[in-house]
Amino acid sequence: MASYKGDLNKEEINGLLLALNDEYLATATYQQVNKDLGDPRPFSNIVRAEIRHAEMLKEIFTKYGVPIPDNPWQGNVPRFASVADACKAGIDGEILNRDLYTRLFRSTERKDIIETYRYLQRASEENHLPAFERCGGGKGQGTGPGRGNGMGRGQRGI
Repeated sequence: MASYKGDLNKEEINGLLLALNDEYLATATYQQVNKDLGDPRPFSNIVRAEIRHAEMLKEIFTKYGVPIPDNPWQGNVPRFASVADACKAGIDGEILNRDLYTRLFRSTERKDIIETYRYLQRASEENHLPAFERCGGGKGQGTGPGRGNGMGRGQRGI
């Protein structure tokens, strides 16, 4: 799937390291929020996506023979007093994530890496950021798993 073969150059490796570090930071932060605040939404959902994002990047590391660093952020992230505070930090983090990928597009011409960056940027911009904006804006996300796709009025007593 790569647009050309060969070892990654220094800029490509640094880009992958920055991307993985950012996904690691998000994962560790959202895991800490879940631990401290009882798995609130949207964190309980988004943390699973962040883990998948890190795994996508690790596949590229493996493909090109680049050693995969451990997550340095586990236990070394900010803690929040409320879900609203955590959501506001989530907004800031997802904006930084989106902007990081905009910069990283210039670090490579490899199709597989660009497609991965594009996918991860879209997830931040189109999924995570709106969820945190709803939560941080006081609209709340609840803490339960929900029973539907958000399209109906629900049923009482079930």
